[in-house]
Amino acid sequence: MNDNNSKVLVVDDDPGILELYTDVLSSNGFAVDSVSNGASALEILKKREHKLVLLDIMMPEMDGIQVLKTIRTDKDLYGSPVIVMLTNLALTDNIKEALDSGADAYLIKLSLSNEQLIQQVKNYLYGFKQ
Repeated sequence: MNDNNSKVLVVDDDPGILELYTDVLSSNGFAVDSVSNGASALEILKKREHKLVLLDIMMPEMDGIQVLKTIRTDKDLYGSPVIVMLTNLALTDNIKEALDSGADAYLIKLSLSNEQLIQQVKNYLYGFKQ
């Protein structure tokens, strides 16, 4: 499974979440890059194609919605990854803005088990096959 089709970028300013998601996905055969801020996410997307970006909404300096809009504005530079927003807050305004800005979906981190994370990533990468 470790190919370009399974390349995942995890972007979260919470070191615990970043480490957990990176470990869980890596140990399940996904090629994972992880960064703790939006500017680094944009830099890595310029260098390497990723099929999926798990992107935290609430981050300092450049929040996830700003990163999302930047990616969606310049497909030649950043590619066209599936972008799934990560949030701990069920803030409908933030989620709506993210979806309106081109996010493909969102996940609530607090209610997501490791098994659910793996299944959701498979769904976003490979389609909703059981």
